[in-house]
Amino acid sequence: MQQAVVVHRVVTNKGTQDVKEGMRFYVSSKPMTEAGLSEQAQTSRRHWVVENNIHWVRDAVDKEDASRIRNTRTACALSLLGTALLASVRAAGHTSPTEAKESFAVNYASAIAILLHQRLSSL
Repeated sequence: MQQAVVVHRVVTNKGTQDVKEGMRFYVSSKPMTEAGLSEQAQTSRRHWVVENNIHWVRDAVDKEDASRIRNTRTACALSLLGTALLASVRAAGHTSPTEAKESFAVNYASAIAILLHQRLSSL
């Protein structure tokens, strides 16, 4: 370990205007001469972009963390499938996975059309 980084975060919920503060701790193998404060800040932001756009969605929408699947290969396969489906839904123009899921429950043909379109466009 070359560096320990502390990031103070302030997050405002746009809907409720609730403000949450917190600290996150990171360790880095890069010395300060290679990764200064601005690079460490960018690394932290990139981490949270992934966390908020993929991991949080998979847990909040698909309840992935509550899964009772204990077979590692099965869990990995379902996780990869969920990420691929999320990418297809976003590519089709849906900005809210929850709203897309509710829409597909009423009109499952639209979900199948998205998957078929993604498959055909990749050929």
